[in-house]
Amino acid sequence: MIFQPTLVIKGKRARTEGSLFFIWDEKKHSGYVLSDALQGYAHIQSDVEAASQLTIAKEGIQENVNGHPCHRCEAVVVLDNGLKARLTLWQADDARYFPVRIEAVNGPNRMTLNFSEIRLEYPAQQLFLPPDGFTAYATSAALMNELIVRDASLARRPGEFGEPNEVHSGNWHDSPNITPLGHQ
Repeated sequence: MIFQPTLVIKGKRARTEGSLFFIWDEKKHSGYVLSDALQGYAHIQSDVEAASQLTIAKEGIQENVNGHPCHRCEAVVVLDNGLKARLTLWQADDARYFPVRIEAVNGPNRMTLNFSEIRLEYPAQQLFLPPDGFTAYATSAALMNELIVRDASLARRPGEFGEPNEVHSGNWHDSPNITPLGHQ
């Protein structure tokens, strides 16, 4: 599976330099997080696995979701740590019941996955590898830290928030536009 979350960023800090996406191989319970902005990737894996198959608890309402006629159903899967994950699935009638939307609610937290560009075929194995030329990071935390550091350095560009450029330079006290306090 390839997953690219849609992030809504508004205001002055919105940037278009790239985003994160994920490649996941369910059989291996591992994959990669990739950053377009860094042209980098890091290996990720999960130790949590389903201990049982997905059980459809309640099947029912017909709706159109993501351009597909679907049946909404409630599902439960027992994880290997004993917890139960409760999901709402919208299974596409025209795509061999593939869930085009999955919603999980855990108390006040809600996660919704919408799937698009669905291809019901076995992908080539090289699809599950990072692109050639991307830089490997030791961990996903290292990749995210690099993104944070770069974003913070971009936010400190001179004049971005209306400050005079002289305040950011090492010679601000020599600037003719700035008068030291107490000197008129």
